[in-house]
Amino acid sequence: MRQTQHDREIIRPGLHIIVLAAGTGSRLRPHTDNLPKAMIPLPDGQSLLGHTLSLLSKDPLVGDIVIVGGYEYEVLRRYVETQWNSRCRTIFNPDYARKGPVYSVLRGLEQCHTERFVAIMNGDTWFSKSALRLVTGMAADAVGATLLFGLRATELAADDIRILADEGRIRRVGKGIDRAQMISAGCCLLPPRAVRRLHAFLASIEAGRHPEVETWHEALNHLLEAGEPIEFRSLPRDEWQEIDDESDLAKLIHRMDACRKAGAM
Repeated sequence: MRQTQHDREIIRPGLHIIVLAAGTGSRLRPHTDNLPKAMIPLPDGQSLLGHTLSLLSKDPLVGDIVIVGGYEYEVLRRYVETQWNSRCRTIFNPDYARKGPVYSVLRGLEQCHTERFVAIMNGDTWFSKSALRLVTGMAADAVGATLLFGLRATELAADDIRILADEGRIRRVGKGIDRAQMISAGCCLLPPRAVRRLHAFLASIEAGRHPEVETWHEALNHLLEAGEPIEFRSLPRDEWQEIDDESDLAKLIHRMDACRKAGAM
């Protein structure tokens, strides 16, 4: 893979952001026939990724923004190079088809300063301006625990990343949790200590250990076992929307139309 200035490390002060954008989006074809999942177009003319980057790039608390790509990487790289040259850069995950999210987080953490807060967010999730400001603001408040954002679940879908918690303190994260009370919004804020621990654990997975870990959320359980506190923070359901298939995209389009009419977009 050709290296560009976007693949080289340029550290800026402030909160580091890792956006995971390596997915193929097979359930969103034909939208994703020639596009990364995070780059599907929205009714306002922006892509899903463009919406997120436009908000993050205007946030004074945000420093470096790293977008980890894989599927149709050159499309992603050219887009970031053309539209977001001064604030964002891309990195390629060659293993995106094999434990993609786990290795994408690892590739992103390799680009981050280990003494700063890091926010990891799924590139296939739409977040409102207020939701992203909530996340970055908590980093500015220098919280000591890792924070996982989501909502209290009334129903659980098979694809949901589930959260088991006790009075806001998370006990376990993953898909196969029967007694889960919450689901993840695909966004996590880590203090420097947790950044270093997560990086080391993901590197051990790449070295062949812990083959049972399939998602980056599941890797958070290792932090829990190591004594790292992880707390739940609520994001209202109307402040984010994960896009997995056509029905999710239709829900988001409806929400954007409603917000536009209300003047809240």
